[in-house]
Amino acid sequence: MAVGTVSSIRIEEGVRVDPDRVLRLAARLGRIDAAHLISATRQDLIEQFARIELAVGQGDAGQAAWTAVEVERLADQVGMIGLARVARDLQDCCARDDRPALEAVTARLIRIGERSLSAMGVLAGRRG
Repeated sequence: MAVGTVSSIRIEEGVRVDPDRVLRLAARLGRIDAAHLISATRQDLIEQFARIELAVGQGDAGQAAWTAVEVERLADQVGMIGLARVARDLQDCCARDDRPALEAVTARLIRIGERSLSAMGVLAGRRG
C-alpha cells in the first residue's frame, strides 16, 4: 500500500438472537405480553445505548460499566445473546481502564445493538 492511501474496512458482524428464548417468552407470558416486554426492552436498550455513549464521551468508565451491566441483563432477558456478550466485553474494558478498547467496543455495542433491535423486531412480528 502506498503512503497516503486510505483503506476502508467493511465491518460485518453477525447478530445472535436466540429465537427459542423469544418463543419461550411467548409461551410463558402469552404472545401479547411477550410483545409488550420485547417492545419495552427495545426502548430501554435504546436509552441505555445513549447513556453508554454519553458516559464514554465524558470519560466515565464507572457509569459506562454500570450501564453495560444493565444492557447485558436486558439483552439476556429477550435472547439477544450477541449483544449480551458485547456488553460483557465493554464491562471488561471499563475494568481494565483501556480507553481505546472502550471506545472501539462501545462502537461495536451500538452497531450490534441496532442490528439486534432490528432482528428482534422481525422475530416479534414487527418491523424494527
